[in-house]
Amino acid sequence: MTKKGKFQLLSYLVNEYLIYYKSLNKSKKLVAFAMFETVNINPIITVLNKFLRERYIQYYTIQLNMLEHIRYTFILNFEEVKRESIIKAFKDVYKKVVEENNTIRFLKSSNLERKFLEPIIKKVNSKVSIMKKGESLLLLNNKNSLLLDFYSIDFDFLENKDSFVNNFIKIINNFEREGYLIFNFKIDNNDEIEIYPYFVENIIKKKELMDIDKHINIFFNSNVLKKQNLKIREISNYLWRLTIFSEHFPLRHLNSLFTAKNQNDLTNLLRFNKEFEQNLLNNQIDYIRLSKNLIFIEEKYLILVLLKLNSEYIQKIIEKYHSKYCIYITILSKEELEKLIHISNFKSLNNIQVLNSDEIINLNFSKSRNNV
Repeated sequence: MTKKGKFQLLSYLVNEYLIYYKSLNKSKKLVAFAMFETVNINPIITVLNKFLRERYIQYYTIQLNMLEHIRYTFILNFEEVKRESIIKAFKDVYKKVVEENNTIRFLKSSNLERKFLEPIIKKVNSKVSIMKKGESLLLLNNKNSLLLDFYSIDFDFLENKDSFVNNFIKIINNFEREGYLIFNFKIDNNDEIEIYPYFVENIIKKKELMDIDKHINIFFNSNVLKKQNLKIREISNYLWRLTIFSEHFPLRHLNSLFTAKNQNDLTNLLRFNKEFEQNLLNNQIDYIRLSKNLIFIEEKYLILVLLKLNSEYIQKIIEKYHSKYCIYITILSKEELEKLIHISNFKSLNNIQVLNSDEIINLNFSKSRNNV
């Protein structure tokens, strides 16, 4: 067993599979955390939800490190007056989780300590100072500094909620950002499980400063991320992977949120968008990205890029914009593109062109601009 520090964040005990803190409220309970990592999270969530309803655990959290997005990290919270009661509850949970998936690895001793503190402390034995910097929190860790930006997540108006996790990770990686996507699972007074989601961005270098929420919201065509002002004293909630913001959603509405399979098509869309925008930048072409599917160029052209044919959506775009702009449409799936080409209604419309992805990439907007 090791003991660390005098202050709240670094005042803890580590004993094998559990890290202990004193409760922050007046209950005088011990608070303990266990952690494990896994690639496949089903049926683990079902097992943990059962223990949550039976009050073996007070809450649990799924954490995704954007740099290690292949693995899911689970943090389990136990609260009891006596340490022996926590150990007993942990052993029961440990046994059932491992029975469901014998590849799961619970973190232990120094590995547990390092991984638990990792979101705010890179070196376990170092000192940490925290100060406000605008809406962000600045953490000074010896000679290293880390700026944390906190974002709540709103699923209310988001389409395709089931694929959010997979899509979000790929977008963050596409922008080469760092941070943690957090989903906190708690049970309310009606015995209903609620999910509290949020995202914490790690900014190590000043040159990395950018409004990541604007880029994310444009891509999803919804105000998914909203930057929040976290107080210094609330940093312990983040360390404990507690809820930070009030936004929450019933688990029954998001049951398949974590089960979406990898989508190679989305990767292709991200790759296409990146290549297309880089081409525009290289040629000094002005553009505005309206969504992951729409880009507005030189106040004259609208580019519509789809993964698969969606006639209803295309029709809405055409009805809204064809009288004002020249519209170029492409579909990344060759088979789906052929279907679109053979739809007679599109052939008769002015200012509408259906091109393949290579033709879209190689469009010379500079030449078109000079001819105006």
